[in-house]
Amino acid sequence: MQCVISITHKSQSGVTLLELLLVMGLVNLSLATTYMIQQSTGQAAQLGLQQRQASMLLEQIALTLREYPQQLAQFYTNTANLPIATHCGAGQYCKAVQMLAYWNQQWQSTLQQLPLSKLQVSCQTHCSAGQYLVIQISWQSQLLPSTGSCGEIERYCLSVNVPL
Repeated sequence: MQCVISITHKSQSGVTLLELLLVMGLVNLSLATTYMIQQSTGQAAQLGLQQRQASMLLEQIALTLREYPQQLAQFYTNTANLPIATHCGAGQYCKAVQMLAYWNQQWQSTLQQLPLSKLQVSCQTHCSAGQYLVIQISWQSQLLPSTGSCGEIERYCLSVNVPL
């Protein structure tokens, strides 16, 4: 009598702990990468929105100030003595300097949408026909590295020269 012992190994279907840890590590790495990409995309979109707001305001200011070349020097050298011109937007008659004061109030309230923003308006030599008006909007932003266009760290600028 012959005795035959047969041993068969059944392969196990499953994963080892080492394989599971490796897969979990790869999943965590891909999620972290996706989060970083999403965050930088959001920051770029927010900076783009800020640049668009500043650009639109700059265009509005340039178009408006071209209409008042004679009053610009008086307005920007004597802003402390100007009356607050809230009634100008209501369709009432206003002098040109009062109208500039009204527009300046509107622009300053719009500028508050940009963090630590500043509006600078100046003339090359004097505000008269044939000269250039320099308008600059700057704001603070820690979203992306500074362009250095303002000469200050993390400060962005947009400017335009407008012929009078």
